[in-house]
Amino acid sequence: EVDWPLSIVLDSASLAQYNTLFGFLLRQKRVAHALRDIWTMLQKVDSTGRYDPSMTAKLRQLQMFRHEIQVTRRFFCAALLQCTHAHSAYPC
Repeated sequence: EVDWPLSIVLDSASLAQYNTLFGFLLRQKRVAHALRDIWTMLQKVDSTGRYDPSMTAKLRQLQMFRHEIQVTRRFFCAALLQCTHAHSAYPC
């Protein structure tokens, strides 16, 4: 049930779609934070104070995952804003 005045703009079905999308975006944000934490951990030097060159490939792969998540999140946010803006003219 959508309370007034939100019910003027959104119906229950639209609100459910927004909740699903925001849940997805929240999960993506959590994954991005976890990847950032792993990135930080992998960049640290070993116990002797030297950087481990064998980590370079892993760091590169991790950076690619982080980039893909950021691009996907930005796409969904832009699509959401566009759909919200166009919602008054026609449903998405």
